[in-house]
Amino acid sequence: MCRVRNLYNEHNQQIGEAPPSTPVEVAGWKEIPAAGELILEVESEKRAREVIDWRTQNEKEERLKQDAVVIEKKAQEQHKAHTEKRKVNSLLTWKEIRMRKAAEQMKLGKENVKSDHPELNIVLKGDVDGSVEAILDAMATYDSDQCTLDVLHCGVGVVSDKDVEIASTFDGIVVAFNVVVSSSAETLANKLGVTIQKHSIIYKLIDDLKEELNERLPPVEEVSVLGEATVLQPFTISVGKRKVHVAGCRVNKGSLKIGQQFKVVRNQDTVYEGQVTSLKHHKDDVKSVKKDMECGLSFKENIECVNGDVIICYEVSHIPQKINWELGF
Repeated sequence: MCRVRNLYNEHNQQIGEAPPSTPVEVAGWKEIPAAGELILEVESEKRAREVIDWRTQNEKEERLKQDAVVIEKKAQEQHKAHTEKRKVNSLLTWKEIRMRKAAEQMKLGKENVKSDHPELNIVLKGDVDGSVEAILDAMATYDSDQCTLDVLHCGVGVVSDKDVEIASTFDGIVVAFNVVVSSSAETLANKLGVTIQKHSIIYKLIDDLKEELNERLPPVEEVSVLGEATVLQPFTISVGKRKVHVAGCRVNKGSLKIGQQFKVVRNQDTVYEGQVTSLKHHKDDVKSVKKDMECGLSFKENIECVNGDVIICYEVSHIPQKINWELGF
């Protein structure tokens, strides 16, 4: 943005106006524009800021649209790959699927079993083949990319030490359906911190798996803007031998609250993000200031604000995620 102070022609002579096709040198720029940028003349600085804000918002929306297209494309590719994998698995027996999954996991080796993506690995033991197959059929309805669900090993009979060791290696759990757990396996599970779920009803088993999957999901951060202020007059005060920078502000939206998170935005860039150490209204320490009130802020890192900086007060909430899993029968 520029408040035009002087115009100079190609002979370095000051002129009052520049008609079309006249090359001029413009004095008064706050930031020098890049070659080729379009320059618009408006009637006031307020109008210029409105135009800049409008264009900036349009650019953000355009970037968001482009990002959304890329994200959608990647999601479609992942869904296609997942659908093809399930189509192949649908042609296999549960024993073949179990052997494939076990082989894929085991060949990674112990040093590579950790993944950044949430996952739940299961060792499944049942009383009879029919029970195991019914549970695998129910688990085959799981179709979510939020958290990977894999069966490391499944079989019939008592839960043994080996089952616990496999679950421990892959940070998994043991699911026992209508079978007992050997005393040595119980002791080993307690030692290694492996969960053993015992069930006799399939839908209860699935409900517990849902809860286990939910616990593996990281919470989603949700940012809520509480208030916004503009710096009108920065100044410095002395606290003992230390100089402290203070931002004199007016609250434009919502309210500013001490103890919440703050960020300072200058020319669309965030120059500080953190907490404030002091919030004053006139000379009084206050916990919050509301819209249209003036206040003084000092920040934890003692940064120096400038006129026009925007100060945003916000809070971050951590929202638990939930798995979307419908059995479909």
